[in-house]
Amino acid sequence: MSSAQISDHRPSRPLVAGSWIAAFVPLFSLGLLTAVLFAVAAAAARSRSLALSAAGYAVATVIEFAAVNHNDPIFTTVLVILMFGATGHAVWVRDRVVGAMTQQASHRGHVAALHPPAPEAAIVTEPVVQAALQRRARRAQARQLLSTDPNLATELAIGRPDLRREFDDGGLVDINNVPESILAQLPGVTTELATQIAAASRVCRLACVEDLVVFAGVPNDLAENLREYLIFRERC
Repeated sequence: MSSAQISDHRPSRPLVAGSWIAAFVPLFSLGLLTAVLFAVAAAAARSRSLALSAAGYAVATVIEFAAVNHNDPIFTTVLVILMFGATGHAVWVRDRVVGAMTQQASHRGHVAALHPPAPEAAIVTEPVVQAALQRRARRAQARQLLSTDPNLATELAIGRPDLRREFDDGGLVDINNVPESILAQLPGVTTELATQIAAASRVCRLACVEDLVVFAGVPNDLAENLREYLIFRERC
């Protein structure tokens, strides 16, 4: 067995220290928290015997409260059991509980190592990816608005980053109406291509991405990449 494997099954110092403190909870709490302690230990160690012990101590606690007002010797007996007997019991099972908790933690670590989160899931949670997805959603919403209410789209200046506006359309560009300087800001569009696109749109209205290839000399791949950002409205 390697040293890494041995260290995986060695309990941590905080866990060991905490287990010793917990073992004396019955004594410090005058037995009132004995049942709670063993219930927690049973859950942590997944132990049926400790769960039965917790149930027994819970019954003893009820008996203690029932006898306290009657000056009954049973009260003293139960108190001794809940304080001193349970403390000894807790010390006795401490190693077993710590060992079980350490083994479970090691198992969870191994499972996590064998089944790491999908890279796609991790990437999607990055802020920059979230922002890009939000912009994409805004573009889809703006396109829908343009389709259903073109007058409102005009009022909101959808696709016109050259105008003063407050509506966020996610970066859409109305290719037939924006100035050349805006075209040059599109991803992959050079100044020369922006000039060609502007000239083509003045000659005839560009109606689709394919028109960029035919009339403006935009490479096919670039034109396809621009599809997500462009809208093709009549010239104003």
